[in-house]
Amino acid sequence: MRARFLQDGAAGASPQVMLLRLFDRLLADLARGAAGLRAGEREASHKALMNAQSILNALTVALDGSDWEAADNLRALYAFLLTELAQANVKQDAERVDACFAVVEPLRDAWNQAASSLVLPHTETSVQRSLPMGGMTA
Repeated sequence: MRARFLQDGAAGASPQVMLLRLFDRLLADLARGAAGLRAGEREASHKALMNAQSILNALTVALDGSDWEAADNLRALYAFLLTELAQANVKQDAERVDACFAVVEPLRDAWNQAASSLVLPHTETSVQRSLPMGGMTA
């Protein structure tokens, strides 16, 4: 995953853009995981769901509760999602993955809205203009 970020220029991307790329990839992995479970592609679904869990772990580690009192709530949500994805993987439950997608998608949209309202210091364009139009691909 790190190699992909470096390849896509994440090393020079703003923290807001990097966060949104992580959420885009998380959503893509959840969609692939659910589709793989439905198609009986156990190895592909496992790989996608494990990557989704890695992203959630990275998001959890990156939370700084010292500046934002809601960080603990977000950390708890990430922990819940991690548990659900682990159970979905073990039980081969696509509906559980769909439920996680339904939680993550509005969260990604909220971060996108917040990031879009910021003006980057090195340019006079908003973060929204620097975001790719589509989601991340594998």
